[in-house]
Amino acid sequence: MVIPTPAFSTRRSRLRPLIGPTTRNQPKPTTITSVPRMATASPLESSYLAYVDAINQRPFGGLSEYMHATVTLNESSMALAEFEKLLTDDMDNAPDLHWELSMLIADEAKQQVGCRIEFRCTPQREFMGRQISGTVKCMEHMFYEYREGKIATVWWMPGELVAVESDGTRMKG
Repeated sequence: MVIPTPAFSTRRSRLRPLIGPTTRNQPKPTTITSVPRMATASPLESSYLAYVDAINQRPFGGLSEYMHATVTLNESSMALAEFEKLLTDDMDNAPDLHWELSMLIADEAKQQVGCRIEFRCTPQREFMGRQISGTVKCMEHMFYEYREGKIATVWWMPGELVAVESDGTRMKG
């Protein structure tokens, strides 16, 4: 059962296409890995994995170690505190919210990261603009650009919220 979700959440809107002009001579991404933890993670991968660990910490300790004081989310510039509030609002509404990587691509030369990340949670109240009963999961695609060792820009492409059974399988219907 797919829970209808607007194409883009009203809180996190203004998603622009991420595909731009390409050049045949562009370097290939330096690393394509699947998660769990890689034995030989690059510095950029290690930095991103630490960021994911930080957003999964409860109590949430903030992201100043991983992100600039001003970040851009889908072309909207905001203070880090505003970005953190987007996350903590979701955490407050779904205390068991947990993100897990299923794919990570890092380009050390360009200081860019792309990932496919899944979250599962059982919201206690409105979550991502929806009243939800039971456990849901969602697969999202995220792209990050680092500057001076910290995340400066985030592109977020939301997925569909999907209801799941207590054993973790997708509900039929």
